[in-house]
Amino acid sequence: MPGNSKYHINALVDAANQYNKRKGLRVTFEYILFRGLNDSEEHAVKLAKIARSVPSKINIIPFNPVKGISLEVPSEEDVNRFVKSLYSLAPTVTVRWSKGGDISGACGQLRSRSA
Repeated sequence: MPGNSKYHINALVDAANQYNKRKGLRVTFEYILFRGLNDSEEHAVKLAKIARSVPSKINIIPFNPVKGISLEVPSEEDVNRFVKSLYSLAPTVTVRWSKGGDISGACGQLRSRSA
């Protein structure tokens, strides 16, 4: 993810593999999808490559609008296109469709109200 300076992706994948070996459970990679930032087919290929390197599933989370943040919300068509790209490349893919956006209660929106 652009802007991540604390943990390198390789460290995350190593930790996921260690977790799988210790617990015998697959991990879930939660991927927040932003329109025009990380929603291309190239991004889907890179994400699938990471997911195939460890027993896992991918949960796509379309970004919810947050006041004061200029990132763009992907359209349903954008999300479906991205997920379709992943289906043939990744182990398991799900989408967490937003609920509560109309009352600013969707994922990520509540945090912005208390900050």
